[in-house]
Amino acid sequence: MTKDEINNVAKQWISLQLSGYPDDLGGDGVDVNMLAIEQPEDCWKVIIEVLNITDDEWVLVNLGAGPLESLLAMHGAVVIPWIGQEARLNKRFQILLGGVWRNSIQDDVWHQLQGMV
Repeated sequence: MTKDEINNVAKQWISLQLSGYPDDLGGDGVDVNMLAIEQPEDCWKVIIEVLNITDDEWVLVNLGAGPLESLLAMHGAVVIPWIGQEARLNKRFQILLGGVWRNSIQDDVWHQLQGMV
């Protein structure tokens, strides 16, 4: 995905969170979920973009408990180094990690994640 596409998906996802999920925006959430499954690097970029462009608490809670949690559950071994680096550099990201639930995250990934929060 290009930088503009990532920014557009992030803005649409934010709109979806703030809208209460009307039918005309429903696909945007699915797009980010599909990214978590099929394109973890692009999903990661969208997560960081959302974090960079909003301070809305509701959106950020949903970001941690939604796409970030899904990404960790599906691709934990791949993304945990990215997450560790971002957590060291970004206090807001550390807070976001506090919203991630265990879900089906592998034991070793979950243990590493707990050391970052």
